[in-house]
Amino acid sequence: AGGEIVTDAPVTALRRTGATGWQVVCGDRVRAADAVVLATPAGPAAGLLAPHAPAAAAELDAVAYASMALVTLAFRRTDVPALAGSGFLVPPVDGHTIKASTFSSQKWRWVTDGAPDLFVLRTSVGRHGEEDQVLREDADLVAASLKDLGAATGLAARPVATTVTRWTGGLPQ
Repeated sequence: AGGEIVTDAPVTALRRTGATGWQVVCGDRVRAADAVVLATPAGPAAGLLAPHAPAAAAELDAVAYASMALVTLAFRRTDVPALAGSGFLVPPVDGHTIKASTFSSQKWRWVTDGAPDLFVLRTSVGRHGEEDQVLREDADLVAASLKDLGAATGLAARPVATTVTRWTGGLPQ
């Protein structure tokens, strides 16, 4: 109760004040705090904690991150065969490009409500150690996704729209 949430103010340092207080340095501004929540990726959190908790900072620094790309594909609903479930996972040993597919139109009603004539699905590409997959051209990721979807589901339709979204360094391992 009584806390303050500050956004768009990158923290550059934390300073201890006494046994229980903190100073939070945001550029040229310093804020007093009784407690601090670090809602950042491991690397920036490690940098802020290093002067105060070196062991914790070292653990955070050791966290590896993977990158991924989401390939969103929209098809004419009439072109898509009946698909069971809401998607599937692909184990790394299978040698496919995609690691998962979500049948968005079957998983979330709001997707179908928003585009009743379309069937929308999404594939995920990239695993830890496979960052090169995420860097491929959009058209290559779409083609690989369609190939893997065809092998897994029999889907042979061509999408009417595609979008590729990359999350570099977004998945802590």
